[in-house]
Amino acid sequence: MSRKIELEHYIENNIFQIGRLFADAGKDIYLVGGAVRDILTGRSPSDFDFTTSAAASEIRNIIRSVSKAVFDKSRAKGYETQGILLSNDVEIEITPFRRAIFMENTRGCPTLDEDLGSRDFTINALAVSLSPDDSGTVFDPFGGADDLENGVLRTPADPMSTFRDDPLRPLRAVRFCVSFGLDPDAGLVAAVRQTVNETDWLDRVAVERVREEVEKMLLDDAPSRYFALMRDWELLKVWLPEVDALAEMTPEPGTHHKDVFEHTLKVLDTAAATGPRDAAFRFAALLHDIGKVETRRLENGEYSFHGHEKKGAEQARVVCERMRWSNVDRDHIVSVIAKHSRVAEYSNEWTDSAVRRAVHDMGRYFDELIALARADITSSDRLKVAERLASVDRFLERVDGIEREVVLNPRPPLDGYEIMQLLGVTPGPVVGHVTNFLKDMIISGELESGDADTARRVILDREWNINGQ
Repeated sequence: MSRKIELEHYIENNIFQIGRLFADAGKDIYLVGGAVRDILTGRSPSDFDFTTSAAASEIRNIIRSVSKAVFDKSRAKGYETQGILLSNDVEIEITPFRRAIFMENTRGCPTLDEDLGSRDFTINALAVSLSPDDSGTVFDPFGGADDLENGVLRTPADPMSTFRDDPLRPLRAVRFCVSFGLDPDAGLVAAVRQTVNETDWLDRVAVERVREEVEKMLLDDAPSRYFALMRDWELLKVWLPEVDALAEMTPEPGTHHKDVFEHTLKVLDTAAATGPRDAAFRFAALLHDIGKVETRRLENGEYSFHGHEKKGAEQARVVCERMRWSNVDRDHIVSVIAKHSRVAEYSNEWTDSAVRRAVHDMGRYFDELIALARADITSSDRLKVAERLASVDRFLERVDGIEREVVLNPRPPLDGYEIMQLLGVTPGPVVGHVTNFLKDMIISGELESGDADTARRVILDREWNINGQ
C-alpha cells in the first residue's frame, strides 16, 4: 500500500503552484530527501529540496514566473542544482534527476529511482510528488520509511559505492545514527572502517563540509555521543586526531590518572547543558585538554600536565585553521582554551587585586569560562567535587563586588594629549607606556577611572624613559 502525505500541512500554496507549472511543461517534480524524512518523523522541515525530470535550463524557464531570482549552484552543490528565491521570499533548491558515479555505465536520462538510489541513506532516499495528478504520493523504492520506523540506518546502494560517491557520508552516518536514534546496518559500519583504513577517499572531502557536520553535532543537547561514535568507527583519528589521541593516553603500570577522553566527553556534555548554545564554545570544551598529550610528565609516581593550557591553545589554533573556522571563532576557541584553568587556580589567599586581574584576563569570555570551569570538575569523589565547586562559588562572590565593565575595559582619566602635555613629550612609545600603566592601576583597583588628580600625581612621581622613546 502506497503512502500519502497531506502536503498542505507542511508547504505553502506557491509550492503547489510549482507542481502545476512543471506538470504543464510535461515534467515531474518531487519534494525529496531530508524534508520528507522530517515530515515522516513528525518534525517540521526547515529546508525544501526538490528533484525533477527537467534539465537545468528548463527549470529556470519554468520557475521564472513565480520567482524573484534564480541562482545556479552547480559549482557549490554539483548536479546542476538551481537555487530559487520565490516571490514570497522562501528559498528552495531544485536539482535535475542525478545519477551516482557507480551508475555511470547506465544509459539514457536519469530516472527518479536512480536519483534516489544515488543518495546517502535510505531514510533520505524518499520523494513526494508535487504533480497535481498524484500530489502527496510517497516514492520509497529502498524502504526508507520502514527503516525510520524500525530505527535502522542503511545505504540504498552498496555502502562502499555510496561512500566512494561522497566520502563525507561516513561522518553523516554518525550524525544520523545519533540524532535520529538509529542502529547502523552491520555492513555500513564495516564499510566506514574499510573506507578509513583501505582507501584515500576521505582525503578529498572539503574541510568546510566536515566542519559543518561537526558544528551540527556540537549543537545537540548531548554532543559527546557523536564523538564517542566517531572514535568507535575510527573516524575521529581522521578529522580530529588531537582528540583521538586523548583516548590513547593510558597510565604506566602501577600509576593512575583519569581517562582524559572520557573526562573530555563529560565536560563537553556538561558545558553544553550549562553554557551558551554556541558551537565555538562547545568546540573549545571538546579541545580543552588536547595539550595534555604533549605535556604529560611522570614524576615520583604522579602525573602532571603543567602548561597544558598553553600547549592546547597552540594546537587548537592549528585545528581551527585546518578546519577553516572563521578568524573570529578561531580566536574565541583559542582564548577559552588558553584560560580555561584560570578559575581553578583561585585560592582564598588571593588579594582583591589578584581577583580583579583574573577577571580582566578572562575578558569577554568570563561567563563561558565560569561554565567551563564548573564542567571541568569531574571526579568519582563527591567530596572533592563539592570542594572545587565551592571554590568557584567563592571566586564569584569575590567578583560580585567588582565593577566588571571597568576591569574589562579600563579607561584612564587622562588621554594621550594630556599625558604629552604633562610630561612634555611628543607622540611616541612613552605615551603608550603611561596609558597602559594607568590601565593596569585601574585593573588592580589602585586608581579610579575618573580620578585625574591621582593619575597626574602618579605620573609625575615616576621616572619615564623619555629620552629613549
